[in-house]
Amino acid sequence: MQAPHPTLFLHRPPIAALLHQWGEPGAGHHAPPDTATHRALQWSQWLGTVGAIRLSRTLHAIDALSADAQGQSAMPAVHALNAVFESTQAEVMALICAPAVPPKPMRARADNTPVMGTNTESDADFSVQGARFIEAQKQMQTKLGALRVRLRNALTQGPRALRQLAALDAAMDALLSEREQRLWAMTPNQLEKRLAHWHHQHQQTLQPADPLGPRPHRHPPAGWLRRFEQEAQALLTAEMQARLQ
Repeated sequence: MQAPHPTLFLHRPPIAALLHQWGEPGAGHHAPPDTATHRALQWSQWLGTVGAIRLSRTLHAIDALSADAQGQSAMPAVHALNAVFESTQAEVMALICAPAVPPKPMRARADNTPVMGTNTESDADFSVQGARFIEAQKQMQTKLGALRVRLRNALTQGPRALRQLAALDAAMDALLSEREQRLWAMTPNQLEKRLAHWHHQHQQTLQPADPLGPRPHRHPPAGWLRRFEQEAQALLTAEMQARLQ
């Protein structure tokens, strides 16, 4: 049996590179690549003793799957499955790239004078700005989870090798999904930090170079909010890529 090609372990997933870059500015380009040993140690921490025993038993059961039985030797309709895959991916991308819904206009003052400018406190509130990200993340999980089950069910109708693959995927899903979902649930925290970062950058631009001089004209913070939205889309896209793998 040949050892896996070393480049398989040198590839850093886009979501890992993105989060690393946000956590340590500039370090994303100079961090040492993941090694096979490092990744093996990380994966081993995902399975406790009970999980390792369950996985071992599952692997033995998968290896013992009988040869192709009657009615199970036909190859799945690859073109149809690929069409389902691409359609679901396109749906998720449309969800990610959907334009942000502008906030409801603020009420006028008591004297009917319209409120000028924007509410910076609301702009910097993650419960407002991050709601769309969290909702998109939930819908992505639902759509891609259903896709995974559909593809897995199709493989169970194929030859022995594909049925083994389906059984292995089901086993790994059962063993790792709980911890995986906890990790995905942490990504909004990272995005909240990015919102605070861009808001702070925007606030800095509003400070006059001369404390005694005139204050700069206050422009709507569309620029920094747009950068935040772009990062939110980048994070969702990276998550989609990881889930599709």
